[in-house]
This record gives sequence, C-alpha cells and structure tokens, in this order.
Amino acid sequence: MDTFISVHSKQNKPPIHVTITLFFKRHTMNPEEIDQFVKAFGDFLHHSQIEEIRYNHRLEASQYIFDYYEQKAAELEITVDYYLQEFV
Repeated sequence: MDTFISVHSKQNKPPIHVTITLFFKRHTMNPEEIDQFVKAFGDFLHHSQIEEIRYNHRLEASQYIFDYYEQKAAELEITVDYYLQEFV
C-alpha cells in the first residue's frame, strides 16, 4: 500500500518519464501531468519554507517574551512564576 514515485531522465533532458506505483497498479504520467505535478510540488516546497520561517519567528518571539519576563522578575527579585501570576 505504499506509494512509490520514480523519475527517470536521460541527462536531465525532456521527455521525463514519471511512473507512480500505487496499490500495485502502474500509471505512467503524460507530460501535462508531469508539469502539473512539478508545479504543485514546487508550490508545496515554497509554502513549507514560508511556514518554517513563520514557525521560527514564533519561537524567537516566545523566547524574547520569556526573557523579558525573566529580566523583570529578576529586577524585583521574585520568581518568574510569581511575576507572571501577579503582574501579567
């Protein structure tokens, strides 16, 4: 029940032959389907890179906020938990 995708090309020149084996059935993609697949995969990669950047940004923002509260708690000589409970 696995999906296997193999791309065969001679010296990276068209035509590219793509074969998908799904549930032991074989389907050969035509050039239009290959172009559509390559475009969709490129879009997926682009969006995944954007989401990775957004995720890293959220992590950095979260760490900055924690560091800020930690600094404020240290100024008042109290624990971070107490500072969060009483002042946030």
